[in-house]
Amino acid sequence: MYTKLLTLITLTVLFISCKDETTKTSTTPLSHSEYLIADTIIYDVIIKNPNPFDEWTTECLQYFDRANFVDDIFQAVYNKEIEAYSYFENETIRPNKLRKMEDNGEIVRDRIGKIQFTEKWYYNKNNLLFKKEILSVVLGEEIISQDSSIRGYKPIFRVSLNH
Repeated sequence: MYTKLLTLITLTVLFISCKDETTKTSTTPLSHSEYLIADTIIYDVIIKNPNPFDEWTTECLQYFDRANFVDDIFQAVYNKEIEAYSYFENETIRPNKLRKMEDNGEIVRDRIGKIQFTEKWYYNKNNLLFKKEILSVVLGEEIISQDSSIRGYKPIFRVSLNH
């Protein structure tokens, strides 16, 4: 418990000390004790273990239902509940175009192995809690080399979640 608290305090000091002094959003209180500490932060998360011998990644993903998550995102796009955008051009991908991309094998759901989050992070100094607001999610598909190993990932599409 003491180690976790010390780690949290250290991370907090690092976040606060690394802020850009030209922007006031990091220090503007949202309430008496809550601050926006990251206006925009982007990071990747592996959601499909590329190495079956990597026990740590297997353990980390044991409670994540990747297939359901990916299916839900695609279904929400098909149902027009959310819009998909091309990663590089930032243009809308219509549901019928996305379905064609799936049908012709350009997108294979089972190869989606990474997601990228764009978020805002808030910190409450009174209770030492972080709160995240997810702005968007990018699905990333594995790039398979000729020897069947994973060479990397390519972005499939982005969905915005800020309502």
